[in-house]
Amino acid sequence: ILEVKKLHFQRLDPERVCPDGQTRIPMVHWMFRHAPEQPFSPIRREDVEVLVESSGYFVCIAPANAAKRIRRSECELVFDHSNLFVKEPWYSSMSPHKWCEQVGVGKEDTEAYLQAIENNITGVAPNSFTLAAVSKLDGNVVGYVHCTRRTKELSIGHLKVDWEHQSRGVGGMLIAAGEKSAQERGWSFENTCLAVLKKNYQARSCYCKDGFRQTSESQGNFPTEGGDPERWHTMSRGAKRAADSDSGVPTRKLRRRD
Repeated sequence: ILEVKKLHFQRLDPERVCPDGQTRIPMVHWMFRHAPEQPFSPIRREDVEVLVESSGYFVCIAPANAAKRIRRSECELVFDHSNLFVKEPWYSSMSPHKWCEQVGVGKEDTEAYLQAIENNITGVAPNSFTLAAVSKLDGNVVGYVHCTRRTKELSIGHLKVDWEHQSRGVGGMLIAAGEKSAQERGWSFENTCLAVLKKNYQARSCYCKDGFRQTSESQGNFPTEGGDPERWHTMSRGAKRAADSDSGVPTRKLRRRD
């Protein structure tokens, strides 16, 4: 009987069911506060300009009404970054708004911020754009890429594949589509670059497999209590791969968590 009670307690112990669950509560509350009250409208392939596709997904120039759905993926992006540091002694001192600042996204769903997302997906913004990855099965947005024009570089500012669609090559499709869209806009660039946290070992490994190489690093604006300060790694690959992406389907799968 004592053994049965012990096992029963272990199953109900929150730390066993969800490690660090109590620590994550502020971030979870913030993320779900931004959850939509109604389902998003599906995106049909025939209604949009498709840039890259595979058997299960396509990347497109999304309609303006997808701005709120992309914002939902942004919230996951912020949560993913915070989750990398959940074991750090300073984690509880970081508010959701501070994590938004670290990642570079809006803290709240204001009309002005949602309008900025809409400008990026509709092509109104002159030096940046956002593309959406969509599931062919249900027409739902499953991730996005945000690109910015720089001198001789295409900068991948944000890249996010939603949790349930990771490890299926969607990240690589988003990068290829970003390069292709930049070329079609007449942007001239020699390299595609992005920044990834040193702590994000999985993402760095996948970028390396997809042809990216580290070119520099810089210190992040994180608390330093309990260890060395976290660093951002800048990674780059040549623009020749952008031309290779015209075939539509990337040759390598890329798993991306942030």
